[in-house]
Amino acid sequence: NTVDQRIEISAQAFGLPLSDHEEAKAYQKPCVFLTVDDKVEFTVSIEQEGTYIISFDMAATQSFINPTEGQLRIDGQFPNTDSRRVIFPIFYQSTSDQFPVDRYGNDALIRQERLIRWTKYDLRDANFSLRYPLQYNLTPGEHTIEFQVTRESMLLGSVYLTPFTKYPDYSEYLSSQSKDDSSGVFIEIEAEFPTFKNDTSIRPVNSRSLEVTPYDTYKLLLNSMGGDSWDRSGSAVYYEFDAPQDGYYCITLRALQNYKNNFTVFRRITIDEQILFEELNDISYFSSNRWANMPIGGDTPYKIYLTQGTHILGIEANDAPYHSAIEKIKKVLIDINVLSLDIKKLTGNQVDPYKEWVISDYIPDIKDQLLAIAADLQVDLGGLKAINKEGGSQEILSYQMAIDNILFLAEDPDKIPSRMNRFSEGSGSAAQLLGNVLPLLQGQPLALDKIYIHSPDTVPEEPKISFSISLIDGVKRFFYSFRPNPYGSIGAEEGEIEVWVNRPRQYVDLLQTMADESFTKATGIRLKFSIMPNESKLVLANAAGIQPDIALGVSTNVPYELAIRNALRDLRGFDDFDSYIGIYSPGSLLSYVINDSVYAIPETQDFWVTFYRKDIMDSLGIPIPTTWNEV
Repeated sequence: NTVDQRIEISAQAFGLPLSDHEEAKAYQKPCVFLTVDDKVEFTVSIEQEGTYIISFDMAATQSFINPTEGQLRIDGQFPNTDSRRVIFPIFYQSTSDQFPVDRYGNDALIRQERLIRWTKYDLRDANFSLRYPLQYNLTPGEHTIEFQVTRESMLLGSVYLTPFTKYPDYSEYLSSQSKDDSSGVFIEIEAEFPTFKNDTSIRPVNSRSLEVTPYDTYKLLLNSMGGDSWDRSGSAVYYEFDAPQDGYYCITLRALQNYKNNFTVFRRITIDEQILFEELNDISYFSSNRWANMPIGGDTPYKIYLTQGTHILGIEANDAPYHSAIEKIKKVLIDINVLSLDIKKLTGNQVDPYKEWVISDYIPDIKDQLLAIAADLQVDLGGLKAINKEGGSQEILSYQMAIDNILFLAEDPDKIPSRMNRFSEGSGSAAQLLGNVLPLLQGQPLALDKIYIHSPDTVPEEPKISFSISLIDGVKRFFYSFRPNPYGSIGAEEGEIEVWVNRPRQYVDLLQTMADESFTKATGIRLKFSIMPNESKLVLANAAGIQPDIALGVSTNVPYELAIRNALRDLRGFDDFDSYIGIYSPGSLLSYVINDSVYAIPETQDFWVTFYRKDIMDSLGIPIPTTWNEV
């Protein structure tokens, strides 16, 4: 079917059995169920040459953590690199609309569950770093499109090919919507309660600011959303709300970005999974030490037209404004690596600092290569400074230091062999500095307290905390700080099993909540978890007679130190020991065996791998070893 140049390919054209999956009933059209290695193939007829985007009606079904992935070929070939790995969204929702409270009165995280939800998904790059969906150039005539699932499973409905057009700018959007403003509407949403999200790592966090609600002087309340847990591009939270009337609305986020100094992070804003105009693609948030109401659009808030009824606001972390710099760093790191290998092939790994080299005789254009690398970086440095006008961020400073290193080496290339620590080796080298900048640019942390959807004539007010209230609260917290930390307290009540855990408070809090909610209810056995800040205290606790019943998160050598002091019980004395250890790999328990006794079991299992640098092997003409003798 073709509607306004959009081509729709129904699932009936895939030549596969239509799905009778339970979730297929929520989709109004035919669909098929695909699992790993399943393929769909269909032919489309293109009348007019142009650039198209491809969209899928889809729902991820069985996966909980790993998203569905696939590959797209056109006429038997990958049309671009990004089509080799297409990642599809999976969604999660909370199992409750209230935070559970732990035994100490602090908020605990709500258990998450999968939300199987149909969505029309425009194919995007795997890093979610491009401003627009993937674009495919198609010539007139018939083309065969093949899609294959490479990970997990999905329900696939119709596939759409739509001519690519850029989003309209804000002025074009307004001129196309000759509507009236809404009036008197004020919708307030607590950000820590999203309707759903596409990443389990985005979680509510505690803020001790009086300007954040809810707030409690003595209890840790999960009263804001995200922060540094919400920094990966493409990760998004979604909020469902009801607009009571047709008209223009404004959106204000009460936000804080104090995770990166002098750095701007970005969010992509969608309404009903659509970007309405170009400016919503990258809303900027500069670093600040205080919470603030930040209207989308700044001093002149954008007006967004909403019809009466239910809508979904999407807020997605977005590093697209830094995409050029990110790609340039990746390219330059490859260039540095290639040039470094060329130099190493001449000088060897061990460089005599007293030996002089005339590298330019062997690599005549080495100075030009270095200057070209520096010039490439300089262009994108200007872009970074344009975004972060105040400068001084760690990202920009490291970027500039890398350029300075390369320019310094270009002044006298023949001395590079003795100055590799400024080029490709060591913590201060250009390669290491750029490698450090790469994840910093990709990280986009932001915390939200509230979301306001309001009429242009109803503006949310900034909370005003008086000096006296702030002083009184500070005094209360000061005196409260002298009370023992319940998570670090030693000793359990009679009938409780005491467990010391050498991990952060959030981990211990989660263990305690899970044990109280499930283990204790199922078995009647009560557990008391406490933070163990230093595992060496186990030996001292044993000497003092205050040792716990169980210890978690200890190093491999600690069980031996305790066992030789007769502080541990031989686990082989348990009847189900032999059947239980079957889950472990052979040799996993060797570090905990003394004579015929076993004194600990692993919490995790690690393994070693042998890896190789394919680029180095190729440059030296050495075949890849396939046996240990060849290694």
